[in-house]
Amino acid sequence: MPGVAYRFMIRDRLESTQALFTSAAVVLNGTRGAAANGVEAMQALTLMIVYVLTTFAVQFVGFLVSRLVDYEWPTLGLMTFLILFMGAFGIAWPIAVRITEWLIVRSGHVVETQQSGGDARRDVARKPT
Repeated sequence: MPGVAYRFMIRDRLESTQALFTSAAVVLNGTRGAAANGVEAMQALTLMIVYVLTTFAVQFVGFLVSRLVDYEWPTLGLMTFLILFMGAFGIAWPIAVRITEWLIVRSGHVVETQQSGGDARRDVARKPT
């Protein structure tokens, strides 16, 4: 019966999709089940989005500055653009971190500052066992 085989195929695909989402939640949150609230993952996602938007804004300002330099000194326009383009990535990061911290605190959450690394970290005191 073709209908029975089709139902098994749909069920298997559904189970594999559920397993994929469960493993993605474990990777993002580091936990399973009810303890996986997603706050840490949401803060990281917010930081990434704010970083991309901040980078675009800083690069646009750099583009405008390079256009002004190109208007006055045409031989320096390209070099100015390249320096400001590459510098935008480093300049945008601390700005994005401050903006994201402000957004998280404004929304009523606590900023998660815990680093990853587990047992490999040597900069924190271990809890007595």
